[in-house]
Amino acid sequence: MLQRTEYTYNERGWLKSSTSDQFKMQLDYQDGTHLQFNGNISNQRWGSSLSNVFTYQYDKLNRLVNGTSTGVLMSEVLTYDMMGNITSMDRDNFGPMAYTYKNGNNSSQLDAVAGLTTTSYSYDANGNATTDGRNGVTLAYNHLNLSITATREGVAPLSLAYAYDATGKKLRKVSNTTGTTDYLDGIQYQDGSIEFIQTEEGRAVNNSGIYVYEYNLTDHLGNVRYTFNQHPTTGVVQMLQTDDYYAFGKRFGSGGTNKYLYNGKELQDELGQYDYGARFYDAAVGRWNVVDPLAELHFGISSYQYVLNNPINFIDPFGLDTLKSSQIVPPQPGVRQLDSDKDVILLDNVVTITYIKPLTAKLDNLAYRAPMMAQYDDKRHDRDNSIVKYMQAVNKPFEIGNELNPNRFKFSGPVSNVLDGLDVLNSKSKDEAIEKVTGIALERAVERMLGSNTLTTAVVLVNDYHTKTVRGSAEMAKTWHLNAMRNLALYNQTKNEMYYKYYLRDMNMFRSASQTFLKNYNEAKK
Repeated sequence: MLQRTEYTYNERGWLKSSTSDQFKMQLDYQDGTHLQFNGNISNQRWGSSLSNVFTYQYDKLNRLVNGTSTGVLMSEVLTYDMMGNITSMDRDNFGPMAYTYKNGNNSSQLDAVAGLTTTSYSYDANGNATTDGRNGVTLAYNHLNLSITATREGVAPLSLAYAYDATGKKLRKVSNTTGTTDYLDGIQYQDGSIEFIQTEEGRAVNNSGIYVYEYNLTDHLGNVRYTFNQHPTTGVVQMLQTDDYYAFGKRFGSGGTNKYLYNGKELQDELGQYDYGARFYDAAVGRWNVVDPLAELHFGISSYQYVLNNPINFIDPFGLDTLKSSQIVPPQPGVRQLDSDKDVILLDNVVTITYIKPLTAKLDNLAYRAPMMAQYDDKRHDRDNSIVKYMQAVNKPFEIGNELNPNRFKFSGPVSNVLDGLDVLNSKSKDEAIEKVTGIALERAVERMLGSNTLTTAVVLVNDYHTKTVRGSAEMAKTWHLNAMRNLALYNQTKNEMYYKYYLRDMNMFRSASQTFLKNYNEAKK
């Protein structure tokens, strides 16, 4: 056995620790310095002896405002405006940075960052940054708002070009500094020769025709923290590179040949940004440089902000939507082993979701549906209120308690567990649907009170929420789009036509759900 990793969880199923010989990590929630009971991480400890500590604080919108480090200088302090745009960031080793925006408070488009940028940002009509103020690069985009060229004149000239297929999948990068890189289903070519092949746990590097396996140890966000291989003579673990990150993903230090780092995404060395598929992320600034492709479903918040400004607890796998970090770690206690003799992963009581690895998207869960920014007067939510009252009526005789609190229902996302019954709508049979909602208190209460079929009642409740409310229809549209992207990624990986048919189906459902959302949204404004 080359490497062994053990995972532990708390009573809510949240990851508590990840332990191996080379990298250890411990996460605290309600038992940290600043108690968190909603899933936010309060403390993170890491290192061979857990001597490095991050202590986190959040505001009332769950945005990270302070990440204080002990053992290594990596602290960050942030402030935001009402739209979620960063207004200031004070980062160890870099000092305070003040953010200014185009047209003052009327825009989320970044103009400059005092202490970081050398020139002002500029944007095209679609909201894409055509001038990157941090590195002085001029950018151009295709019809999918994907970067196709990046140029810079002067003492450090840059000429960079990207090529994509019709779906937006990156095929090639041509750089005046690094040459030509081709991407083909997890195989990466450099100037016409195979450089390495992506694997589930790292990569197989081509060394003059002999492939040497490299393995990655990651944290709860999928960030690569420790890269190693097996020494060819002694057979022991040989460290290749270690990587740490500031809260918003800026790499601490440099070096090493592995460029798939933060969230497992490829670092574009020429730009200093990570490629997430739908857009590039600038970890130095803590923002995207391209508008959210699903911006119409995220009203009330900046379309450039990264993972709701909570990068300790969330990820954005494709640059499209936010997921809870708990969806990319093994969902139950167990042990993961690397067997160097067989070059495979041995799983003992563990199900691994390798969601953020390049070209290995295997999403078996519905997307985490982040709370929408509800900014309406209650009196204008007749449809929302009628459903709340109905569900309260179900709640009252059975004392389910806060599960159906109307404020929680409307302003903190869907009712706990019950509205995650959206998956019921896609069930192939009654038995499968009932199994999915097993353990939900509302299911039993409704069944006893109405004497009805559990599946029928659950479908009615969920369908009303997702077709007759602003919040519910927005979540439905987001979910269908995420499902479509999942099936497209699976098709690109496997070339199985079944996944492409699913992709077309889900995109049609996404368009229909989007129309329903816009209808509900416009009616709510009246």
